[in-house]
Amino acid sequence: MRPHAARLLLVVVVLVAVSALTLAAQPWFMTDAPGTWKPWKMTLSSGARASTRATPAELKAFEAHLVAFRELLRRTPAVAEPKGYSVEVWGHLRGDDRPASGQAPAGRRPIGGGVDFGAFPIYEYMRNGTRVRTDTGETALLLFAVNTLDARVIGQPGPPEWNPLDLDIVVQPPATGERAGFPLFDDIVVITKRDASIWAPVALLEAWQVQLQASTRALAEARQVAEKMQQSRAEHVDPVRKAKREAEYRKNAASMPNAEEYLKQMAEVEAIRDRVTRDEIAPTSGTMVRLREAEREVAAVEVVIAALPGEERTMPACWLPDATRVQGRFRAGPNARCRALVRPNAAFFDPALPRSAPQLLLITSATRCYEDRRDTGSSTTSPSGCTANRALLESWDRQAVLDWLQ
Repeated sequence: MRPHAARLLLVVVVLVAVSALTLAAQPWFMTDAPGTWKPWKMTLSSGARASTRATPAELKAFEAHLVAFRELLRRTPAVAEPKGYSVEVWGHLRGDDRPASGQAPAGRRPIGGGVDFGAFPIYEYMRNGTRVRTDTGETALLLFAVNTLDARVIGQPGPPEWNPLDLDIVVQPPATGERAGFPLFDDIVVITKRDASIWAPVALLEAWQVQLQASTRALAEARQVAEKMQQSRAEHVDPVRKAKREAEYRKNAASMPNAEEYLKQMAEVEAIRDRVTRDEIAPTSGTMVRLREAEREVAAVEVVIAALPGEERTMPACWLPDATRVQGRFRAGPNARCRALVRPNAAFFDPALPRSAPQLLLITSATRCYEDRRDTGSSTTSPSGCTANRALLESWDRQAVLDWLQ
């Protein structure tokens, strides 16, 4: 066989082999195959159990409520008899989060947790020459949070300069309509029978006081950087240190073949260091400019707090993200441009109810399957994943959900 023909045959064989591997790895989605509801699972980690300080009886009662919620989902006609996918629903216990201001201590707050709903596609694939069917893998989950009143879950980030502070203050997400028959706030659905809001407003005075903390922290950091630069300059120009460096250069040069060239290079290094350390503490340097800006900001916030009228101090605060000056960063009362600052409402839960009673249900990441319109881990035509999630939410028994809550 001629070399050219041999190479051509090799290319054809390789292409056929690659095609065969591709076909072997390609799954076949069984969109008409009957699925199942798999057995209930509950995750009770030791850390979560310890932090909630719940008794075995309370944990058992809480799980019973989650199981009842699973049965409520299972009765929804759209997913009661799955086809093309199998359903897994599992529960979990949420560790007792750091309490928001005014909340009851750990061991007295309602037990929190969640229920995850997953519609996993049924598909077949080749394994060792045999076609194998499975209903596991990846899918878009529908996430339900129970009795979860965590600022990180129910709010959006506030001013970036507040991030280093240990706060429970967040921005209240805007109302954006409804989903599954209940109010939608940006990316979470809030479901409760209680009239109280899950958010409590932050007073305008407190917002300015928090800003003063953040500005003071930024000033301390700016001073630390400036002091470091000033120390570096002082060490460079110190006569004793300079003489020591020059002596070290001469000592090194004594063992070098071209001592004069080496000393010339070190002189250039010294000149560069002199220029850099001088420029770093110059009035126009970034370090010194930031320091002066931080000092002015602290002073400005202190003036605002001192001049804040008494009637405005307790009014709900809002944050203007587009404000260019610190004095205009917060106002009383939200509007289209000013975003309400809130924290979890410490008075939301009814303390007379058992800790295991479900009082609040949230659907988190509620817009995922509506905005993206994609099914994670399955084909775009699969009835699993987001398709099943939407079908469930669009047809479940709204009143039964409310009846499940207490």
